[in-house]
Amino acid sequence: MSISPNLRAGLVAHDLDIAFLLGPVSESRVTSVPLSRYPLGWVASPRLALPAEPVRLAELAHWPLMTYPRQTRPYLALREMLARAGVAKARCSKLVASTIVRMTPDGIGVSVIPPVGIAREIEAGQLRLVQVDAALPDLVFTASYPLTPDNRLAIAIAQLAAEVAREADRRAPEPKRRAARKPQRRRPPSRGKR
Repeated sequence: MSISPNLRAGLVAHDLDIAFLLGPVSESRVTSVPLSRYPLGWVASPRLALPAEPVRLAELAHWPLMTYPRQTRPYLALREMLARAGVAKARCSKLVASTIVRMTPDGIGVSVIPPVGIAREIEAGQLRLVQVDAALPDLVFTASYPLTPDNRLAIAIAQLAAEVAREADRRAPEPKRRAARKPQRRRPPSRGKR
C-alpha cells in the first residue's frame, strides 16, 4: 500500500501487476478502468473564524491548508490553484487522511479532502463544508494495470473491481451520496423582523 505516484511508478516499471489508485495513469503502456469519482471539498471546524462565504482563496490562505502528501493529485491541484490566484505564501501541510481528519476539528486549518469520507463528522457538526471561490477537482479512482501479454488476471480483477464499485455506488444510502456531492451555497441569515 502506498500513495498513487508510487503505485503509478510501480505499474510503469512492471513491478506491479495491478494497482488501485487515483488515476487515470497517463502512460501508453498502462490501462486504467474507472472505479469511482469523489469530489474534493474545503472542510473546516465550525469553530474556525472564517470570513463570510464564499471565501476567497487568498483569504483562505491565511490559515494552514491541509491535504494529502506532496506529488499527489490533491496536493498538486491545490498548489496550482494557489499559484493561479497569485497566493505565494500559503502554508500547505502534507498529511495522511487520518491525520487530516483528526486535526481539522481542532480548528488547526482548512482541509482539502473528499466529504464522503467524513460524512459522519459533518452530520455530527464536528466539521463543515466551506464555500470557496475556487472549485476543486474530483478524485477519480481507477484499477490500472500494464499492457502485457500475460495480464488476463489483472484484466479480470479490474473488471470485477469496476462491477463492485458500480454496485456499491448504487447501494450507497442517500446521506452518503449527498455527502459526496459538491456542497450547496449557504444563504446568509435574514435580517428581517423576528
